[in-house]
Amino acid sequence: MKMQFFHLPLLLLLFFSATSRSQPVYPRYANCAPSPYVCGDATFTIGYPFRVDGRHDYCGYPGFYLSCSSSNDTNSLAVAISNKNFHVTSIDYDNRLLYLVDTVFAGQSCPQPFVNTTIDASLYRVSDRCTNLTLFINCTASSSPIPALYDVLCLLSSTGQHSYYRLDNGTMDDVLGRCSSTVVVPMAQDAATRMVNGEMGFGAALQEGFSVNWLPGTGWCSNCVGSGGWCGYNSSAPHAHTCFCPNGTFINSCYPTARSGKKNSGGWKIILGVLVSVVGFLLVCAFCLLCFRRRSKQRLHSSALLGLPKSSGGTPSSNKKDVVGSMSFHCHTHLFSYEELEEATMGFERSQEIGDGGYGSVYKGVLRDGRVVAVKRLYETHDKGVEQFVNEVEILSRVRHPNLVTLYGCTSPKSPRLLLVYELVPNGTLADHLHDPLRSRSLPISLRLSLAIDAASALFYLHSVDIIHRDVKTHNILVDQNYNAKVADFGLSRLSLVNATHVSTAPQGTPGYLDPEYHRFYQLTDKSDVYSYGVVLMELLSSRPAVDVERPPDEVSLAMMAINKIQKGELDFVDPAISVDGVVVARVAELAFRCLQMDREMRPSMKEVLEELREASRMLSSSSAAEEEGESKARDDVRLLKDSTPFSPSSVIETWMSTSTTLSASQ
Repeated sequence: MKMQFFHLPLLLLLFFSATSRSQPVYPRYANCAPSPYVCGDATFTIGYPFRVDGRHDYCGYPGFYLSCSSSNDTNSLAVAISNKNFHVTSIDYDNRLLYLVDTVFAGQSCPQPFVNTTIDASLYRVSDRCTNLTLFINCTASSSPIPALYDVLCLLSSTGQHSYYRLDNGTMDDVLGRCSSTVVVPMAQDAATRMVNGEMGFGAALQEGFSVNWLPGTGWCSNCVGSGGWCGYNSSAPHAHTCFCPNGTFINSCYPTARSGKKNSGGWKIILGVLVSVVGFLLVCAFCLLCFRRRSKQRLHSSALLGLPKSSGGTPSSNKKDVVGSMSFHCHTHLFSYEELEEATMGFERSQEIGDGGYGSVYKGVLRDGRVVAVKRLYETHDKGVEQFVNEVEILSRVRHPNLVTLYGCTSPKSPRLLLVYELVPNGTLADHLHDPLRSRSLPISLRLSLAIDAASALFYLHSVDIIHRDVKTHNILVDQNYNAKVADFGLSRLSLVNATHVSTAPQGTPGYLDPEYHRFYQLTDKSDVYSYGVVLMELLSSRPAVDVERPPDEVSLAMMAINKIQKGELDFVDPAISVDGVVVARVAELAFRCLQMDREMRPSMKEVLEELREASRMLSSSSAAEEEGESKARDDVRLLKDSTPFSPSSVIETWMSTSTTLSASQ
């Protein structure tokens, strides 16, 4: 029996070798080969997923029909997306990019978009080479009230109403007054940068267009082409990965015979094939056995990392299913498939990477429902990565707060890689805004106080539900497009027991932010977060990093430098770009000083910190209102002075003489 079983693969190989015959080229393979297409003065290569007149329907994907349209005596390639027409300027098959220009903008020196540019999320997504331009049209505000908001001079209306743009999403009616409309359109990042820098006009930048990635064929089409076939579409099985090969239609890729047009004839070829097959079969068996043993070890290792019992009467895979089930039940979080997130990030392409940390990389992705997300892929070789994965899911699945980053879900521990899916907060970190000289100058004290209040509110909420963040720093505070702060990164967070004074654990965190008492006594408390937050406050006041080895030795640590200066009554570490009443700055500096006390009992709670910051914000608002009232009164006095009858020469002399006398007396 064993000998007969061993001969079975050889008999099958002999059978297929003897019956193989050359075949004529498959018609659909020939019809769907990429071919040149001339439209006007331009020549385009047309291949899957695109289709033009003269090519069969099965060569392209529905919704990707291109036409050569005529406008103003010129021909140009056009495509309709979401009932809107665009000129096609280029097609990049290597990067799956389609370059587009809105047909409405053609031939206009100052085009005005009237509607939002909407992209069908099932077919395309705006590429990461673009940014969103938000246009506020015909607003009552006569000047830009905040940084990064630019006047569109060519759209100034006859009634004196202004139009503004900014390079992100969001409404701003509260600061712009009433606007007739708000429109969001994508724009090439390079053109946007040149427009902001004054190197390109508004109209020219819009006419540069934008680019989108097409989605059909993601992942599998390159396999099909690489195997010698052409990608296609099957209306009977629209979701199938149809690959047209020289010898027929296959799924994903062509069979090995697709590239060969020769017959396997000749006895010596059969004998050689049999010998090669025998050796190959033995090598495959040995390789499979080796892989099986190695995978078994990896499963046991992964089970141990995830806290699975090493021996429970069941298989490791069944234990993993138990963990997945309990996690989704207790944590109330959505479980994504690895394949869906791989598709969302375009196969985790490097161009999609937006961040890199100690335990994993973060990628920008677009889910099938159109949500733009951040996907964290943990390093599989780092044991701490698994611990952080479970920790973040446990923490974030049980908390909800507007100033905490939202966890949309994760993959199950049995997936090929551990992935976490968050809301995408696109405006960088607080550290980015504070430590970039150009950005920090555009952060007034009112905005810094607002960001500080947001972060303090999030930490107060965490402490109220017995969660210690453990890694509070400006790099873990994200800033959204409306300049709201969101606290992120809960990989080191810990749940504290009710009525417990502290959690005993080895110190972890970031140098410059780490609580000295935690580092010394291995006792983690909510006051450890307060110390770290004190460093964040000092960064907000000074625009300096928490640690800088280029500073003098006694000023390397921002916390130590600030404490020493405050004790001496010096506030020269405050960013000179902050122009405000010194009382407010001194109040915030004093609060930060209290947070940084070496004795944790001397530090305020996050509730006290939040209340103190809100009071400082109220003081700032009252001061600003008083200044505006004073300026208004001064303007009224000037107006009255202009409307009054002129002084007589004698009265003018008397006034000057009186002033001079008064000044002399004071001297």
